[in-house]
Amino acid sequence: MCYNVNDTPQFYYVPLDEKGKRKDLFQRPELCTGSVDFIAPSDYMIRPPQPPVYLFLIDVTVTSVNSGLLDVVCDTIKKLLPKNNDSADSTNANTTPSGSNNNKRTTFDSRTLIGIMTFDSTIHFYNLNSNLKQTQMLVVSDIQDAFIPLAEDILVNVYECQNVISNLLDNLPNIWRNNKISDSCAGNALKTAFLVLKKIGGKLLFFLSSAPNIGELTVNIKREKKEKTSSYKSIYTSGSGNTSSAGNNSTYDAKLREVEMLTPYNNAYTELAQTITQYQIAVDLFACPLYGIDLASIYPLVKHSGGSLYYYPQFNVHQYSDRLREELLFTLTTEVAWESVMRIRISRGWKITNWYGNFQFRGADLLALPNCHSSQNFSIIVDLEENVVQDTVVYVQSALLYTNTNGERRIRLHTFALPVTQNIKTITDSINPEVVVSLLAHQAIEVCKKGKIADGRNLIQSLCSQVLSSQMLPSNSSRLLPLYILGMLKSLAFRDSGDVPPDVRIYQWARVENISVESIEAYFYPKMFSLHNLEKHHGNYDENNAIILPNTLSLTCENMTQDGCYLLEDAENLLMWIGRYVPILSMCVRLYTISFFFIFYYIHIYIYIYIYMLHLFICFFFFFFFFFFFFFFFFVHYFQKY
Repeated sequence: MCYNVNDTPQFYYVPLDEKGKRKDLFQRPELCTGSVDFIAPSDYMIRPPQPPVYLFLIDVTVTSVNSGLLDVVCDTIKKLLPKNNDSADSTNANTTPSGSNNNKRTTFDSRTLIGIMTFDSTIHFYNLNSNLKQTQMLVVSDIQDAFIPLAEDILVNVYECQNVISNLLDNLPNIWRNNKISDSCAGNALKTAFLVLKKIGGKLLFFLSSAPNIGELTVNIKREKKEKTSSYKSIYTSGSGNTSSAGNNSTYDAKLREVEMLTPYNNAYTELAQTITQYQIAVDLFACPLYGIDLASIYPLVKHSGGSLYYYPQFNVHQYSDRLREELLFTLTTEVAWESVMRIRISRGWKITNWYGNFQFRGADLLALPNCHSSQNFSIIVDLEENVVQDTVVYVQSALLYTNTNGERRIRLHTFALPVTQNIKTITDSINPEVVVSLLAHQAIEVCKKGKIADGRNLIQSLCSQVLSSQMLPSNSSRLLPLYILGMLKSLAFRDSGDVPPDVRIYQWARVENISVESIEAYFYPKMFSLHNLEKHHGNYDENNAIILPNTLSLTCENMTQDGCYLLEDAENLLMWIGRYVPILSMCVRLYTISFFFIFYYIHIYIYIYIYMLHLFICFFFFFFFFFFFFFFFFVHYFQKY
């Protein structure tokens, strides 16, 4: 691959078999598999491997408290404490060997350190010393000159201090239940949390309900309209026709406003990301706003620190509690590569022209990833170098240096070999449409950020037409490409209608950039299942412990009837469509086997309606009764007088 000749150690020599190959070829993973982990020697360590570290930075403004965010977060963290977990006794030996598919834990690891901070218009620290009977709260009111009030006991071992942590999680919602402060100093809280994690690194879980409006790193939700000569206006005026009509002007103004709102208000969060990645800190943002919070300005902190974005628009506990709980559990239980860096190499004669993903560049080709997990996605664009003789095979290799949860420093190598051909039909016949769409989405998002949404849509359409026009007879795989492209153009990520909120657009871009290749198909071309004709084996587990699903249907109205029930899944949401001629009660009994609940529910509704009507009847009866007697006595008194 690199044409570098290495000296083979003496212990690595082994006799060859009759075919001229090593006898231990299939006993050595590095010789027979494309993915392998190596134990890193001490040369790859500049300090002892860090333990898993989670610092929770929670918004406790009135918006957060009233929405129920604080309650959900505290309950979820408490579930993972060892004493609240049935399998806590076995978690000390909870190892994940190389090659194992068990990438999730049921509780915190025995080496895990956690800390809890809250903020509104001030910043609050909590002393988690195990010798304390009750947690101490320390408030830093001078946010412009914030400091750490404790040298220790802000980050503590979860096993040694779980009683104190549990006590704090029980009391935290009650402490802030009557909080009426709406101002948010989230920017100063972030910088103070950085000081806490600076010595050791780790993951900062940032829960935000209100836009930062005081202190540092504030955002501007209601940005002032740009002047007529601004660069944003020139984006849509260049090459455009007459936009004098009222309808065109309204659409034009909406698109112009969107371009402005999709651009960061300043580079403060990007600069903060560059700083914290040097200390192996990543930020996962759980945005739970009631209104807009200017994700365009805040998201660079997540993207350039190797973190993840979770977004819950118009958050309320009744709608989003389950989703928030599951995504937070995933973040805390999935296997994480700590203090990691990655380098991608390619064969001689080729060069990498573009990189996509959540990372921070360190040097020319080294990607800094303070935290990395299996749900993150990284993509590259390669091109030929000039005046170089090409080989028949091109190799791509990624090397990830990381620390696993058990404190082992490892190097994970992925090596992939691709044959080289000059026949364009051979290339297009072998394409994977899901991979093409994923990479195309990365390119289109990059174009949208530099210009306007229409530019990204044009790129998608032009590249798709180039692929299809190169084939006289499209292959089966390439026939799916137009379907995915149409789904892309209609999705919230690339819809150019002017009605997509900026925060929603930023979240959809972040999701597309990090969604797995397996899920990209469902995101742009959702799966539809028929539920009214399920067979007995559907919904059960097969021999591989996978759920048996019915066959998917193509997304066309010809496959749907008014007496049918259908389920639509797009890798994030589940939508059920019920025909007008479907008996609702029997369908619910068949699907959910909860007939008694629904019967009770409907009986309850009918009784409620009956009581309500009876109440109205009684009210009208008494009203007419008093009305009649009033006029009766009035006329009697009138006739007696005259």
